[in-house]
Amino acid sequence: MRFVSPLLLAVVLSVAAAPSPGASSPASPTRFPVSLLGEAPLAALVPSGRTDLFDVAFTPADHHAGSGRPIGAPTGGVLRVDVRRGARAVWDAQLRAKCHASVAKGDVLALSYRLRAVRTDSEIAEVTFLNAVQLDRSPWTKVFEEKPVFPIPDGWTLHQSVHVSPQSFKAGEYVFNLQFGGLDPQCFEIADLAFVNHGPAADPAALPRSPRRRYTGHEPDAPWRAEALARIERIRKADFDIAVVDADGRPVPDAEVRVEMTRHAFGWGSAVYGWTWAKDSADARRYRDEFLRHFNLLVPENGLKWPSWEQPKTRENTLRMIAWARGHGCEVRGHTLVWPGFRRNPDGLARLKGDPDGLRAAIREHIADIAGSTRGNIRAWDVVNEPTTNFEFMQLLGEDAPAEWFRLAHEADPGARLFLNENQVLAGTKLQSLEYWLDRIVEH
Repeated sequence: MRFVSPLLLAVVLSVAAAPSPGASSPASPTRFPVSLLGEAPLAALVPSGRTDLFDVAFTPADHHAGSGRPIGAPTGGVLRVDVRRGARAVWDAQLRAKCHASVAKGDVLALSYRLRAVRTDSEIAEVTFLNAVQLDRSPWTKVFEEKPVFPIPDGWTLHQSVHVSPQSFKAGEYVFNLQFGGLDPQCFEIADLAFVNHGPAADPAALPRSPRRRYTGHEPDAPWRAEALARIERIRKADFDIAVVDADGRPVPDAEVRVEMTRHAFGWGSAVYGWTWAKDSADARRYRDEFLRHFNLLVPENGLKWPSWEQPKTRENTLRMIAWARGHGCEVRGHTLVWPGFRRNPDGLARLKGDPDGLRAAIREHIADIAGSTRGNIRAWDVVNEPTTNFEFMQLLGEDAPAEWFRLAHEADPGARLFLNENQVLAGTKLQSLEYWLDRIVEH
């Protein structure tokens, strides 16, 4: 793992991160405010845990002067964290720093930093991690914990939070950390980090804090809402005439007509978790009843993914769920036939990394098996899933491979509609890649 020496970082950041005039040093904790991470907070962060899964690199301060520095950009150096692969637990990969000053119960603590989301493989285009301040030994008592989110299109974002310490901690016995193991691969940059104790007399409400983040365009008067309503009027609505006549076919004047919708033509869908669905309990029965009350389109949440399909009990539950849905008038969407990266597939498939012919044959057999076993009961299949960040199969089998998977899916279940599925489409971060793979499939 690549990481610049904390000593070098401390030298680089010593000017930019110097305490404000009048601030006390960590050696004088009764004079507030006190920097809990010392004079160079970024330099104090040390990689910990599965350091083979992520890289950390430091870029010195931007030297743009005056109006040349973009609004909201960092004033000091920038630490980039590139998480290549997730660990089993969120705490298995982290940056951590010991806090240099004691904290008393009731002290008011302020955390702030700027962050820029660069890349992520999450369903939506957001970077996230756990911010935690906790005792540096078992029982790992938390001072506080938060999980902020940072959308990729937003650029540099200032995050500020305020916390009141629930108990006292001695200097050096508790740590500040950013935990990102167990999450999707992602890349982000952090700068202008500050973690300050304002003491017990500070008013938490008077300190700045970031508003709760919402999606772009959440406002009631956001322009997209009017555009969407106009599309609904144009696409999803139509006029019709009702003729009310008597037994002789004569119009009935002033007749009262009551219309009750019995079924939506539009698919209102939800993923259903198989193990909860299959239980014989009051909660499971309510789970099934609530689904039927609200939805008419079902996705077996993980049941049709290749690793799950190989487990006999999961396969049995999934086929029962599909039959149950169809028996109650619900359509079923299949997710997914081919997720073309080895980490998304059964462990045994990894042995075929050096055997393209064997891999091609295994995928063909899987498509024939799963699409054939569910033939006639799947309204639509996600044939290829998230090819932007899962493309190892195409590297081995060629860019015409997805087109073959579509042909095989159609042969196995001619009545199913076939889709290429990708995440972050609404955010626009993967549209170009989506169009690329669509063109390749059509071409082949």
